[in-house]
Amino acid sequence: MLLAYGYLLIGTHLSSLFPQSRALSIYVQTQRVNTPLSSIERESDPAEHALYSSVLQTPSTGTILLRVLHGGLIVEFVSLSTQNQPLRFVFPSAVLLSPGIFLWENDEIHFIAVTITGSIYRAVIPTGGGLELWHNRTQKIWISEYLIKNFSGTMKGLVHIHSTHCVFIGLPNGSLMRLETEYAGSERLDGEWTESIFQAGSFLSSFKSFLPSLSSANSDAGDIISLATHPWPTDVGYVWTLSRDRVLRFWKPKIGCVYTSTSITRKPHVLLDAARQILLRVFSFAEDYDHFYVLAFLPAIPSSTFGGSFQLLDTLSDQVTEVGTIQCSRHTAHCHLQDFMVIGNVLYALWGRQGQAMVEKTMLDLDSIRNDGFSVWETALCATEAELTPAHLEEILMGKDCYTDACLSLPGSPPHPLTVTYASLEENIAAVVGYPSNGALQYDKYWNALKRDWEGFIARCREIERSQGEIIVVELAQDLPIHLHQVLSHDLRIADSQYDLFGILWTLLQKVGRQTMLSLENCLVDLMHQEIAFSFTDILKDQASQFHFKDNLDEGANIWLFGRLASVDNLDDAVRTSLDVIGGLDMGVKREEEVELLLPPPVSDWFRGLTASYNVTTTNARYDLCLCLMALLFFLVDDLSDWDPSLLAEVFAVFRGTATLPYIVRQPSSATTQTPLDDVSSADDVVSLLQNMQVSRNRNHSTSTYSLVHRLLIQTGDLSHEFPGAAHRFLDSTALLQSITPAVASKAEVSFCEKLRVLGYMHVSRELLSWLPRAPSVSYVLSRIWLNAGRVDDAACILEKLAGCLGPDNALSQEDRDTLQDVLPSSHLFDSLYPFYLYIATLFKSNSLQYHEVHFTKLALSVAPPMLDTSSLWHTVVRGYIDLGLFDEAYAAWISTPSDTQKREHISYNQVDKLLSHNFAGFANEVEDALSFNPRNEDPSMLPRYTRILYSWFLSRGDYRNAALTMYQKARKLRGLMTRDPSLVTRLAGEQLEAYLISMNYCSGYSHGKYENEIVQLTDIQYEYTLLSAILSSSIFYRIEKLAQSNRFNTALATARRCHCVSQGDTSDWLLTDNALTWPGSPADKGWRYLGESIK
Repeated sequence: MLLAYGYLLIGTHLSSLFPQSRALSIYVQTQRVNTPLSSIERESDPAEHALYSSVLQTPSTGTILLRVLHGGLIVEFVSLSTQNQPLRFVFPSAVLLSPGIFLWENDEIHFIAVTITGSIYRAVIPTGGGLELWHNRTQKIWISEYLIKNFSGTMKGLVHIHSTHCVFIGLPNGSLMRLETEYAGSERLDGEWTESIFQAGSFLSSFKSFLPSLSSANSDAGDIISLATHPWPTDVGYVWTLSRDRVLRFWKPKIGCVYTSTSITRKPHVLLDAARQILLRVFSFAEDYDHFYVLAFLPAIPSSTFGGSFQLLDTLSDQVTEVGTIQCSRHTAHCHLQDFMVIGNVLYALWGRQGQAMVEKTMLDLDSIRNDGFSVWETALCATEAELTPAHLEEILMGKDCYTDACLSLPGSPPHPLTVTYASLEENIAAVVGYPSNGALQYDKYWNALKRDWEGFIARCREIERSQGEIIVVELAQDLPIHLHQVLSHDLRIADSQYDLFGILWTLLQKVGRQTMLSLENCLVDLMHQEIAFSFTDILKDQASQFHFKDNLDEGANIWLFGRLASVDNLDDAVRTSLDVIGGLDMGVKREEEVELLLPPPVSDWFRGLTASYNVTTTNARYDLCLCLMALLFFLVDDLSDWDPSLLAEVFAVFRGTATLPYIVRQPSSATTQTPLDDVSSADDVVSLLQNMQVSRNRNHSTSTYSLVHRLLIQTGDLSHEFPGAAHRFLDSTALLQSITPAVASKAEVSFCEKLRVLGYMHVSRELLSWLPRAPSVSYVLSRIWLNAGRVDDAACILEKLAGCLGPDNALSQEDRDTLQDVLPSSHLFDSLYPFYLYIATLFKSNSLQYHEVHFTKLALSVAPPMLDTSSLWHTVVRGYIDLGLFDEAYAAWISTPSDTQKREHISYNQVDKLLSHNFAGFANEVEDALSFNPRNEDPSMLPRYTRILYSWFLSRGDYRNAALTMYQKARKLRGLMTRDPSLVTRLAGEQLEAYLISMNYCSGYSHGKYENEIVQLTDIQYEYTLLSAILSSSIFYRIEKLAQSNRFNTALATARRCHCVSQGDTSDWLLTDNALTWPGSPADKGWRYLGESIK
């Protein structure tokens, strides 16, 4: 037998896409009386594991999956092509395997099942001829029941639903029951079923030696274990059965079992397994539809060479003749056949291989089979997975940034042993394992126990995988990276010589060993997380000098590898070809005449799940192939000076993309919150709840669990159902394979990171950004991640630094400008710092981060254009500082407000009252010292009036003595100012008089001698107040004011006019004497001296 690798199997878990909580349930009633209550035997398999599954696939319904669950009590319908909710039928007794599903006249789905209590149920689901199927139509579903008459006790046997009107039941001892009916769909009535029982020992009944059989005395040797008919739709009512003793029988309607042919081979064989098996298929070729062939599978006695063989039989004209044998491939050894079918002239076989699926196919060439020719089998396997051994567990736990970081990421305080530094490994193990009594070494015991637990866990998982009912897989044509990876993994030779470099490099990886490659991966990851500041040649030489990659190869391996690389004609072209393979994507191009352009296919979560699984396989394959190229660079590090720098840059860029893609495809996605079923109010929900009296259904519903790739596929809106185009289009949307150098963060890469951030996958976006250079766009997205994650100070620091890249005089390259513009809001690049600071302040405001909002608002004020109204910004700053309790900054900002109107508005908003109402409990002395400094050292006539602030502080706290002292000190400082500059008397005298008056009012409430030391006496203040009042009353301004107040306006005006004339003139008649002219000073000084001389 020959084996060809050309296909890949991918699959997805139905339970994760269609959870039980989403299903609509219909409870089926029975007419049979005294039906025992149903029960499910406790078994090791979960109840949601399918005992049986089948698929109905038509253009009008799409793909519908039927599953038998919960020990046969529930039959579930799942639409794999649409978003419809799963539909479940709950039966009063278990269903015999296997029920059938059919499409009737393109508008009805018929479901027929037989239960162990002897009932035949038909459920008719109207579809309306569209892909909506049972959506909003559950109330129109009708179910009929027929009670089988030739039955007693509990029915046992094998059921085969031939069509909508014919059912076969294999009875004990090889008998066959045939049930037929006529269905009138329009009347919604099911006619009576006609029952016929045929015995295996009737006339011309069997040809026991047709297949090699064993003459056995076992009573159950004739039990039927497999039935087959021609596939629906057909009018052929023949049926073929295979019993445990390997006897094939041919049954006809109304006649029963007929004899056609026998075989002369009588080699004894053991009985077949009594469980139901798919061992027969009936088919015909398109060119001769009435010529039937039967294909029977005979499992081999446990063998290490193959899993069995297929016997091809010809049934032309009621004569059964043996055509030949098709031997299975050697890869089917120790495998179990799950199902097989013939499509066209191709035989497909589905095998269960240690819990995984394997599909093989071969061409049915009748001439070759008759001549015992070799069968060429093409095999499709699931993606290669790491074997779950204790060594693999150790590799996972001991890998870099795996175990410790995972433990520290758990909620709550970290375990104490992880936060303590130990002097030796022995102490560390003793503390972690928990054997502190004598400090004995427990590492071996601990590791052995861990391995036992791990092996037991893996054994249980494999048991569950092997016990699953039916394997549902899809066969897909794979892309070139997957094909090359599979060929290399199975140590096969690559057929195309242009890819021989991969074969050489794969050998290099095997020579250096797994441990060295793990170290190389860690080295490359650390390298890619650093800024590219030197040439790639120098970087590789520096890393090679530290890593010593070639030291892990012996001399013979070095010579062999150099010789094989020398055989490559052009190494540069071979490397470029390899890069094209690793980064190449075949998105596929639809033709304009396709119907899907007008009628797009329905959305399918199942296909998205398959696409996500496919992406996992292709990204892992691409990463392994790219790792081969990186190993080549370390192997030829001494010759890299002759390489094209752009080629080295492209290799590093592709490695960055292939290293980040596996991280993305492995990420889970948090389930979205779904509306409770009671709140949906759809027709299906209401009918389901009312019909089954489950109005108070529990509102706690599980939701579908998707991978991150699945969620991203939903965002892309790609409705294509073709491979590998759908998967490749997703990879292209990430842009991670499009870069040509790792020194530049491309626009598409940064946009993808921003998309992940917007969707809420912060940790994934953060990880991808760590691989990119620190471009302004990368810094912006990173700051938004920190802002969303609560690291506010880090976000503010990055955004403040980012402001230096903006404005008309920035030094950004055009590529950086375009990339930054793409991730900024509305794709608009800020032309100055002012709008950028305002935008950042808005960001922090939307997150209720007032301190940083005020900070960036102040920065916006510092760069605001002149003549721009900034009153709202000043209001934000003052209000923010007051809300934050930063009253010094608030008052300073209020004083700095350029508009007096704005200041008054703040006062009207009671902002100042709020400022002064703060208690400052616990640090009043510090506040008083801070407030007292400025009144003691600053000019009381200048703004801001610190004396008034300190006075208000004492007044708000009820400290009237200090309030009086503050105003008295203000009066004394004003007196000093007026003494030095008498011209200030007019402006400051009133304020000084007010300060004296306030001091006297507060001091008058205290008696003498209350304190041991009193620096200022009340009488002193009264004396100074009286003196100042007398001075003011003797001034001309005071006199004129009194004349006006007494209504003597003429006298007041004359006096004022005379004073004005005196003040305007520089001389007077009485100053023109000889003595007065020689006096120094101003006219006022001369006048005072003249007055003095006259008085004398």
